[in-house]
Amino acid sequence: MNDTIGKSSREIVALIGGPANVESVTHCATRLRFNLKDDSKADRPALLDIDLVLSVVESAGQFQLVIGPQVPDVHDAVLAALSGMQEPAPAPEAPAPQTPPPARDAAAIGQPGFKKRTLALIRGFLKPGAEADRE
Repeated sequence: MNDTIGKSSREIVALIGGPANVESVTHCATRLRFNLKDDSKADRPALLDIDLVLSVVESAGQFQLVIGPQVPDVHDAVLAALSGMQEPAPAPEAPAPQTPPPARDAAAIGQPGFKKRTLALIRGFLKPGAEADRE
């Protein structure tokens, strides 16, 4: 990506209302397609002053910038600009303290485990009456 695309992409993000106004961005062969939260925040005349932007179109609920064949590079640069301009995410909360596993109940010690119960269930489906024979 060259400097012109990077600079223009940052301008595009600023002129469409900033990262907070962008719900999503995709592209087709020649257009950047934005879903904006508020289309009125986009500065259409200023966007047209950017050399890379050939036209501004609003269609099918999308705010579209006609870029031309270099749109994949511009799309990547816009994504980078969006992530670079976003406010930092809040720090994650401290993990909850680990609690020790509960002590095994003496009555549960003689019970068959999950694996044995599952295999017995499968065996019962495959050979009806097999469990009844054992009782």
